[in-house]
Amino acid sequence: MIETKTLKIYGTESQGQLFIESLIHKYFEKAELNYKIEKINDLSLFIDLKLESIPSIQLDDGTIYPIKDGNYFKQNLRKALSEILQKDNFGQLKKIVVPFDFSESSINAFMYAHRLATSIDAVTQVSHIDTAAGKNKDKFNNFISQVDIDWNSDILEASLIKKQYLLGPIKETLIKSVLSSNPHLLVIGNRGNSKTLNHIGSTATLILKELNTRVLIIPENAKFTRLKNIVFPYQNEEQLNTHLDFVIDIAKPFNAQITLLKATNGKDISPTTLLNKWQSAYKNISYNDEGCHSELNVSPHIISPENASMLTIPKELSLNCSYYQNLENSVLQNNSKIPYLSLR
Repeated sequence: MIETKTLKIYGTESQGQLFIESLIHKYFEKAELNYKIEKINDLSLFIDLKLESIPSIQLDDGTIYPIKDGNYFKQNLRKALSEILQKDNFGQLKKIVVPFDFSESSINAFMYAHRLATSIDAVTQVSHIDTAAGKNKDKFNNFISQVDIDWNSDILEASLIKKQYLLGPIKETLIKSVLSSNPHLLVIGNRGNSKTLNHIGSTATLILKELNTRVLIIPENAKFTRLKNIVFPYQNEEQLNTHLDFVIDIAKPFNAQITLLKATNGKDISPTTLLNKWQSAYKNISYNDEGCHSELNVSPHIISPENASMLTIPKELSLNCSYYQNLENSVLQNNSKIPYLSLR
């Protein structure tokens, strides 16, 4: 039997309490958690419980979170919701996982992941891996908490953040963490070739080889901007059936264009049939046949930073087409400004 959570809201029928109730509905329904709301307005009970303020919220018989009207209402509500949902690992809410090591590339990737997670209604899970116990724990918690409450837009619209502090060798611990998290997407900052392997950015190549998770690589000089055009090379219809729904999920909040590039000369579904099929799911899809035909190159303007906000490539294509192999290598060496999404 699936457990039903009880969310208790202590207070009177104020605008603040109604807002809290609507936000609980929003998050718990998206997380697909069974819940019920119990509204309590008994003043004598408030006194017996020694409530710090009303409204306050409580999950079952656990911690009571005072929300407090006024300047810190949104911050307190955000903190309470995050801690309550974290007890069930945020349920079925999508998770974007981003490793973090205080380097400029990982800070940039974290900011990118947080903005993207906000757009697609996902949780941002930020993971810091220490090689020595407690070395950076307080620094990590303070940095992420500061970002969490200083979001420039509406703080309750921004992606909730799950902090994860881990100990162990970076590569092995990261891989284990990602496998256990089963993320919607892994976002990793990249700073190209390095003589040092003891940081997150230098492990991007190894992560691509060893994980069967979608990985979005953010070059150090690529900043988050509203997505306008996602370029998607493909070899066959099977790759579209496997990956295009995910790419549409990324594009929709931005109303971004998806440009499909036919990447082989082989037998394929006709462009007209292809567009008729997929434009019923998302209208902003176009077709371009200037792809990688055998060893021919894509016209450079198609994947220039001016024309592509993101490049998405199925793993099979990066393995089978020399042009896309070289393109992936260019991203990994930090010679590109375009975020690179490896689909697998």
